Amino acid sequence: MVKFTGIAAAFNDNQEALKYTLTILVDQPGAGGDAETWEVVGFLDIDPGHAFVKLERLNVDSTKTTIYVGFYPDKLPNDPNQLETKGELRDDSAHVYEVSKEYILTKVNFDKALAYIESVESSKKKYHLNDYNCADFAIQTGKAAGENIPDTHGTWDVHMPGIVRVQGGGSNPGNLGQDLR
Repeated sequence: MVKFTGIAAAFNDNQEALKYTLTILVDQPGAGGDAETWEVVGFLDIDPGHAFVKLERLNVDSTKTTIYVGFYPDKLPNDPNQLETKGELRDDSAHVYEVSKEYILTKVNFDKALAYIESVESSKKKYHLNDYNCADFAIQTGKAAGENIPDTHGTWDVHMPGIVRVQGGGSNPGNLGQDLR
């Protein structure tokens, strides 16, 4: 995956716009998506799902400027109880999803969403499985844009006997997808 930097630069091209949108996109856990917070998909393989955003501007010349961006841990932790690591924005233009919800924004609120994303990037925001993960990033981007985004917290207890156990709770793609449906 490609690390995403300088997000506002994508929209700093002096194009006049007709419409601004923010879309929250969710790849729920498991095949076809469901409300589960995790799904074990094989030996030592867990599918937590993913949430990300699409920002799009429709220009007066009928062209579009679009970015897809998600928040990720910079690496998977070696210790399953290590819930926090460095976070990074990545280009999610190729990521699949089952659920999407589009919000039409004013230019002011679109710029607020961009500013929020840039603040995540510039502050080097930490990725924390329970407290600030990909779903939190999508929810907070929507809230920065002035939208009322639902935020149902779920809990998880992933246990693979004799190997690993991870427990916790917070915002997650499974619940976010169900909330947006």
